[in-house]
Amino acid sequence: MRLYIAQEAFHIRLEHFPSSLPESNMPIFDFVCTNCQHEFEALVRGSTAPECPKCQSKELEKRLSLPAVKTENTHGLAMQAAKRRDQAQGKDRMHEQRKYEQSHND
Repeated sequence: MRLYIAQEAFHIRLEHFPSSLPESNMPIFDFVCTNCQHEFEALVRGSTAPECPKCQSKELEKRLSLPAVKTENTHGLAMQAAKRRDQAQGKDRMHEQRKYEQSHND
């Protein structure tokens, strides 16, 4: 089994790595501070307790993190939303340019 990375001919052969290596899961959790209500993500390793980056309180509530799902459908919806946003921004820019040109007509 090979894992290919999108660069020239660079690839990693997974069979070269021993199966005894521990899996490297990234333990990122969502928290809300019970002291100041600040919501944030924190990387938690081992027995280290995270603290609020805003008030440094350790009184935290762990939140349920939902995975991001990307499918052809969600990708298409995101692209449509981006296109609508870009069109609206383009219209705003044209309107502001016209206003500028009218007010600076020399």
